[in-house]
Amino acid sequence: MLGHITKCFERETRELLDMGSEYVGRGGSIMKANGGKATILALGKAFPHQLVMQDFLVDGYFRDTNCDDPELKQKLARLCKTTTVKTRYVVMSDEILEKYPELTTEGTPTIKQRLHICNEAVTQMAIEASRACIKNWGRPTSDITHLVYVSSSEARLPGGDVYLAKGLGLHPDSKGLALLLRLLWWCGWPSCCQGHC
Repeated sequence: MLGHITKCFERETRELLDMGSEYVGRGGSIMKANGGKATILALGKAFPHQLVMQDFLVDGYFRDTNCDDPELKQKLARLCKTTTVKTRYVVMSDEILEKYPELTTEGTPTIKQRLHICNEAVTQMAIEASRACIKNWGRPTSDITHLVYVSSSEARLPGGDVYLAKGLGLHPDSKGLALLLRLLWWCGWPSCCQGHC
């Protein structure tokens, strides 16, 4: 199975690299894809919209989750103090906690809710970053022939590549490749380690 996926990826990559045409980017500069080599013609980025200062993370976490474990609070405070991170972008918000109050109750099963929150956020950020990238590229979405989607933050089928293509309004003939890293890890690790533990 992995050999088949690798061959498909190599064929799609060759097709993409053989295109080698010129593009006029933002600001009128001409960018040319090198024949036989992958060329990054534009970049885009997106972050969650909630910004949390590291100094307020511990108290906010314990307030929002109704947790009162002093040992856990001390460990988290020590971790936050020893890191060089000053700000964090997070998906969690008061609105999400109101929508899913079970997230604040210890011992409550919440995997479905967490996956739903994660998948929505990943799709939103992928669309936002892709739109920024397309704007920097300076070409219309109708010129997109291939979509490569990589994520280590979701577990769903169909994958985020389908939601991203739909969110961007890509033509159904656009070719896609999705690398869902956790899914590969979940599927590959146990099977390759059987009998070696």
